[in-house]
Order: sequence, then C-alpha cells, then structure tokens
Amino acid sequence: MNVTHSLFAMLGIAIGLALGLLLLLSLFRISGAFSGASKRDGTPSDEDAGQQLAQAVIRRARRMPGRNN
Repeated sequence: MNVTHSLFAMLGIAIGLALGLLLLLSLFRISGAFSGASKRDGTPSDEDAGQQLAQAVIRRARRMPGRNN
C-alpha cells in the first residue's frame, strides 16, 4: 500500500467517524437529552417559552380594537 492509499484510508476513517458522531448527536437531540432546560428543575424549556409568547401575542391581537372579528 503506497502513501496515497494510506492517506485516503485515513481520510475515509476520519469522515466516517465525523458522520457517525453527528448522527449520534442528532439522535440524542431528537430524544430530548440536550433540548433546553430539564423539566426536573421546574424551568420551562426554550420551546415552551416560545409557545407561551406566541399564545400571548395571539390573545393580544384578538383583543385589539378596530378589527372585524
């Protein structure tokens, strides 16, 4: 095996390890292991805070005068 074959082999192994790590991290993110604050400490996660803000904006818009609802 010459030098170029060994370089390509090392490059392929490095790319495979990087893709495997990204896949593993995305699976953990989907499962919720790293998403926002944990529910145990009582603080809402970023998604919950965003939904609460959106609901407040919608409620405020419904109460605005001058709209034909």
